[in-house]
Amino acid sequence: MNSSIGSARPALSLLPAATLLLAALGCGSSDPALPPQVPAGDASPDAACAASGQSCSQSGCCRESYDMCFAPGICGHASRPPEQGGTCNGAATSTLPGVRLEFPGDESCVFTEARVAQGIEISYRLVVDADIPAVHPSPQDDGRCQMPESSGLITHAKITGQEQTYCQCDLGPCPGQVFTTVVKAGIYPGTIRWDGRNFRGHSDTNNKPGAPFPPGRYSLMISAKGNVDGPGGAATDFEVTAYRSIVIQP
Repeated sequence: MNSSIGSARPALSLLPAATLLLAALGCGSSDPALPPQVPAGDASPDAACAASGQSCSQSGCCRESYDMCFAPGICGHASRPPEQGGTCNGAATSTLPGVRLEFPGDESCVFTEARVAQGIEISYRLVVDADIPAVHPSPQDDGRCQMPESSGLITHAKITGQEQTYCQCDLGPCPGQVFTTVVKAGIYPGTIRWDGRNFRGHSDTNNKPGAPFPPGRYSLMISAKGNVDGPGGAATDFEVTAYRSIVIQP
């Protein structure tokens, strides 16, 4: 079960927004009022930003890829991002009993720009504890073109953050489809292949990948959605999701 997006083949919303443990100071203004993105309770002086009236770049503030420089020059200092294994993984939820999405606990999530441009692979797996009949998986692309995979579900990957997006969201228009599958017990491995560029799918107009993601911290979400028939025939919606950090360094 492979997902391929972009020329090699799916934030700061990290997980869905990587929670910043911030120390901030006004670098670009004599008034160090914090923007709404930075909780006032998390603000504290930072020697790297001590020169009032200077821009973040002039004062040395925001010199790490995991820092964020807010207008008018206030730097939010994030906790250093995870680099390896399970610390890269975020929340995982499921409303389909016995079904879950997992990322590995032994792979790095930090890459240089050059490494990402060469193409990276991110592994995941869908785990089903027992057979589930009468499942109706939902395509998550705009044109509803996605098809059920060997598991009987449809997985969809998306990387977002800093106004960047990477997914197979536009595969073109397709006729409306309703699927009924049996989700079989098993472990279904998958791989997301990415070359670091913005992309929403080739569509039916042969869209090309866009600009590379700049250095920063991003969120990868993989999900499966749909509904399942219950006793008496009533359908219940479900969603299975898992998140993982991706950090791009210069």
